[in-house]
Amino acid sequence: GELPASFTKDQTRLFQTLVDQQNKRDGTSLSADQVWASLNASQQRTFLAVTHALENSFVTPRKKVKNPITGKKEKAPPVRAITLVSGLKQVTGQQTGKKGTEQFRLLVSLTSNAVSLLRASEEFENGSTAGIGKGHIYKDGVVKEGVENVRQKGDAPKIQISYDENNLLEADIDVDYRQQASLFNPFPGEGHGEVYNSDINAVGPEKADGKLINNLERHNQRYGGKGGKEHPLNNLPTGAN
Repeated sequence: GELPASFTKDQTRLFQTLVDQQNKRDGTSLSADQVWASLNASQQRTFLAVTHALENSFVTPRKKVKNPITGKKEKAPPVRAITLVSGLKQVTGQQTGKKGTEQFRLLVSLTSNAVSLLRASEEFENGSTAGIGKGHIYKDGVVKEGVENVRQKGDAPKIQISYDENNLLEADIDVDYRQQASLFNPFPGEGHGEVYNSDINAVGPEKADGKLINNLERHNQRYGGKGGKEHPLNNLPTGAN
């Protein structure tokens, strides 16, 4: 029931915002350990997977900035994507019978400059202008479709951050483990539209290179997950819910 020993500083910071929010709402004084224990295994896996991906993804401005000392224009240093997330509002794991847009995602608060940095970064692209579609926000049991989003460049897995243009301080974040259709690959056949697209625990039924697609393996290949036995992704909570 305790927080994983492998929690990073930013994972601990974000989870504490959820604890504080819940205690304020319910008039309770629960500890972070107690709130973590109250999440089901799927919620715990979702938090670990999404925050680990954010922790190991960078945001680098495309535009060079003037160095105040040398006077030369230089590339600004990258920042970890997780530092653009200021708070955690909701953790959604598996919900049997629901759509994929209602499962395996986090609802978060963003820093005031997060969207502008993501839009102008080397690592992310705007979903609409890149021709890969709109995003969606799952909040309080309701999905809002057709909102803006940014997605990591490259092949799956990739982080998707969806936000409403009228509220740039809130976002829905999930990781797409299955390849999405594109102009260059209109029929990837990997199950991007299926409910298990963002479930780190999913294996198959689709195949790639003759093997069942394993979402955890893909996660580790892109975001790194081969640390010691205490690494959260080497010891994911088990159970469907």
